[in-house]
Amino acid sequence: MDVLNYLVSIFIIFNLIQIVLGFQMMFINGRFVSFTGNPQHAAMAIVGLIPIPLINLKESSTSLLNVKNIVYLIFLLILLLLTGSRTGLATCLVLFLFYYYNNSKKILSHSIIAIIIFLITFQFIGNFNFEVANVFDRLEENGLDINRTSGFTKSFNIFLDHPLFGGVVQDRFVYVENSYLACLSNFGLVGLLLLIIPISKVFQKAISNFDSANSLINITSAILIAYFVGALFEAYLLANISFSYFCFIIYYMLLSKASISNLKNNNDAN
Repeated sequence: MDVLNYLVSIFIIFNLIQIVLGFQMMFINGRFVSFTGNPQHAAMAIVGLIPIPLINLKESSTSLLNVKNIVYLIFLLILLLLTGSRTGLATCLVLFLFYYYNNSKKILSHSIIAIIIFLITFQFIGNFNFEVANVFDRLEENGLDINRTSGFTKSFNIFLDHPLFGGVVQDRFVYVENSYLACLSNFGLVGLLLLIIPISKVFQKAISNFDSANSLINITSAILIAYFVGALFEAYLLANISFSYFCFIIYYMLLSKASISNLKNNNDAN
């Protein structure tokens, strides 16, 4: 938790510094990329940080810390909207869906905060002197992007040609934004099996714990489930040097540690 708390603070501080120095450098084709050079990667990195202020809000005992974490959460959500990433938005919505499953009393208050974020974001966007392609603009686009559809088709055809161990994409500009299909294309049925087995174990653990009364177990279960949904639209499960993958490992460690601690406390109580 300390590592993740430092990460979210460093991420926000450095983004604020860059925004002050010239935030046009942080946008590509109107989409916010932060330090990644890719709006999709930026979105998934931001989603990976969003659980931190949520956990801190649940466990914080002082009003000052609560204010800080609310500001952090608002800032991260604004940046997420500015990435224009529909994958990031969908992953974030899944995260909140599972997080609020066992926290229905907070839905009203946090919905008000969400409306405020929405209004601030559009006021913020209106002050830009260049075009910004935020999530809401891109939700109006019809269908899949042409290059994304092409990537799906070519990757699946590679799997059909090499079903057991996969094949190599000859065109280096062709990529598929789906972790499972990318694995199937590159490593075949054998590779997909090796990916699915550990994922199914993590998913099973997350599903069995997501409605826990323990806030740490609840939020880490929610983000892990959200990551598996997001992987349908981004190949980050195969990118083991990415920030999203790093967060995934830490959250799974937190879930395992919290589950063991919770089990021990229940046994002691009995």
